[in-house]
Amino acid sequence: MKKLFIIILFSIFIYANDILVLNSYSPSLQWTQEQSSTIVKNLLKNNELKIYVEFMDTKVFKPSKINDENFLNYFKTKYRDVSFKAIVTTDDNALNFVRKHKNTLFKDSKVFFSGVNNLSLKNKLDKNIYAGVFEEKNPIENLEIAQKINKNLKTIYLIGDNSHTANKEIDHYKELLTPFTQYEFIYLNHNDIDMIIDSLKSYEQDSIMMLLVFTGFSKNKKHLSYTNALEELSKVYENPMFIHTNTYINTPHTHIVGGNCTDGKTSGYQAYEFLSRYINGEKMEYLGFSSKEGNKVYINVENLEKFDLTLEDLKLKNVVTVNNKKSFYEIYEEWIIVFTLISIMVNIFIFVLAKKNKVLRAYSANIEELNDSLEIKIQQALSKLKEQHVQHEQDTIKNTKFATIGQMAAGITHEINTPLTYIKGNIEMSRYDLEDMPDNQFKKQLLEDNNKVMNGIDRMAIIVESMREMSQITPIIRENTNIYATLITVLRMTYNRSKQVSNIYINGKHFELETSNKDELKYIANIHKQRIEQVWTIILNNAFDELVKVHKFDDRRIDINIKAIKNRVKVDINDNAGGVPDELLSKIFEPFVSTKESSGIGIGLNVAKKIIDEHDSSISVENKNGGACFTVIL
Repeated sequence: MKKLFIIILFSIFIYANDILVLNSYSPSLQWTQEQSSTIVKNLLKNNELKIYVEFMDTKVFKPSKINDENFLNYFKTKYRDVSFKAIVTTDDNALNFVRKHKNTLFKDSKVFFSGVNNLSLKNKLDKNIYAGVFEEKNPIENLEIAQKINKNLKTIYLIGDNSHTANKEIDHYKELLTPFTQYEFIYLNHNDIDMIIDSLKSYEQDSIMMLLVFTGFSKNKKHLSYTNALEELSKVYENPMFIHTNTYINTPHTHIVGGNCTDGKTSGYQAYEFLSRYINGEKMEYLGFSSKEGNKVYINVENLEKFDLTLEDLKLKNVVTVNNKKSFYEIYEEWIIVFTLISIMVNIFIFVLAKKNKVLRAYSANIEELNDSLEIKIQQALSKLKEQHVQHEQDTIKNTKFATIGQMAAGITHEINTPLTYIKGNIEMSRYDLEDMPDNQFKKQLLEDNNKVMNGIDRMAIIVESMREMSQITPIIRENTNIYATLITVLRMTYNRSKQVSNIYINGKHFELETSNKDELKYIANIHKQRIEQVWTIILNNAFDELVKVHKFDDRRIDINIKAIKNRVKVDINDNAGGVPDELLSKIFEPFVSTKESSGIGIGLNVAKKIIDEHDSSISVENKNGGACFTVIL
């Protein structure tokens, strides 16, 4: 007994949220598609619901005893193990099927409906079980629009396909239009389109047509699609046509001008809202029914103009238009917005450039004299190299530039060191004076500022010292040198750029300018110090150029690992910028090969390779850890 109770509870849990969406017609009908897709799309937002969708296609398989039995057997077989929490129906035939078998097949299900034409059900359906949207047409408003189109209106043709729905519509229209005795109402209701067309061959000129239900027409005893049916009617009847369902507003090759229409998407959404409120705990009896709330006036402007009328002539409010000629702004709205944004950005760019230009002009006077001197020295060096081989000429020019810049850098560092030492001494002396002041907030602030200044001076001293080392002119001979120290020197010199681009780790430790110590590790190799430092600079700058393409700073990383292997020193420099394209890996060290799209001419790594070759050592590259890894063995 206990096991049986658990099984029952488990079954209730499984099937408690099963929902069936049952459609009267085929999904090929736009009206059905709009209702059904709107309902299903919104139900799918609730992950706890399991949705089933069925289409009865009763335009082809007309409601009959045998078809009803076939549908019943189909549902009994397919859903024998499913107990639906709720059923959502679209249009009359699906609702009629559910009502007929409510006490057998759908006994415990609540029923929600959309697009039902049978308005008499408002007084028949049990509100504890049923809630939904009736498709209540508004022929009187369509008649008022027709009067604006044809001031001499005399006759109204009302067209139906002799379906159950059409007959209900006609009864409803006759009831509503009875007071308008000044017009002749001609009801043409037949499933054979040719019978309707024969009746229209000599139609009254001062007339309009109201299309009631026309999706069930046949021709030569074969079903005719609504688009073909409307085209056939429009070939014979050339006066304005009115619809009561928005689905057909833009049917091509017709004279449909529009009308007060029920809206499939709105009707479907209202049915979904009723179901959603029930699922969220609201009682069925408080949900009830709705009818005209979803109706909207639709106008096909292009077809209206066939009758020498514009939308302004009708003086209608809250109209949904189709085929409406757009203004220049509406046609090119996106282009205008893009052009405006680009103009704003260009103006901002020009403004920023102007500001930058101002600053550059302020520096230009001080740099001009230095540039003149440097230009003279470069020209003197170049004039001595013209008779040499082209490659030798390029190497010599580069070495001369490095020598000239090195001399200047050495002079600059010497000149900076003297005042820097003087400033540091004075700042230290001022701290003693500050510490003698009475304790207060002002003293605290001054001491903090003093600390910041001292930290800044210390950082300047580190950079100046690294600059002095790299600019020191030495003969091109090899000496036993600490490779770790050369890496620290280069990292200090590139720190101003690296701190903006990427985190750097050396042997797993995060590199910081203030705490870096060149003597922390010892890895000795016989090298020319400045040339090897040039290699590290080339590799690191290449990594920086690629890492800036990685969106977030925190996602960027360079790992430098140095270790001794027998009598050699191995250095790995690995970034995570995506690596070198496979087609370039084998020729990355050749001249004029570059991975950069907009900068670089591809000679940096070639220079690095030559330097390493001069040291009888090796340099290689591979892709690993999400980037390029350069390995140098000295």
